[in-house]
Amino acid sequence: MAKFKETTYSVNDIALFLNRDYPYAATCWGQDMVGSERVPVSTVERWFKRYFPDVNKAQYLFRSMEATCIGHMEMA
Repeated sequence: MAKFKETTYSVNDIALFLNRDYPYAATCWGQDMVGSERVPVSTVERWFKRYFPDVNKAQYLFRSMEATCIGHMEMA
């Protein structure tokens, strides 16, 4: 039986999402994720929580990003 790994997102897709309203955040995201093409959803969520200190804003933007960017689930 296949074991599922965590959903991942494209680093570039998230940068494009952030760049619409938060260009400086998009730059910081790109610098923090240098060398990565895809990142696990847990990494993305932690980054949003660290970057945006307002918990409600961080959660809202993270959920908006999830709705906008296409995630991929990998199977082992």
